[in-house]
Amino acid sequence: KLKPTKVWKVQPKGRKGFVMALFKTPDGKTVRKVIAKVDEQGNIIT
Repeated sequence: KLKPTKVWKVQPKGRKGFVMALFKTPDGKTVRKVIAKVDEQGNIIT
């Protein structure tokens, strides 16, 4: 299981957004992945 090196929220004004995470794989690659969705109020939807 990889731990994210950085996590941030991407959410345009008044629209649904998502939580992005940056992972570093054991072979040195860096991967971005959406780990959660966010509703208009900023609450995390699972």
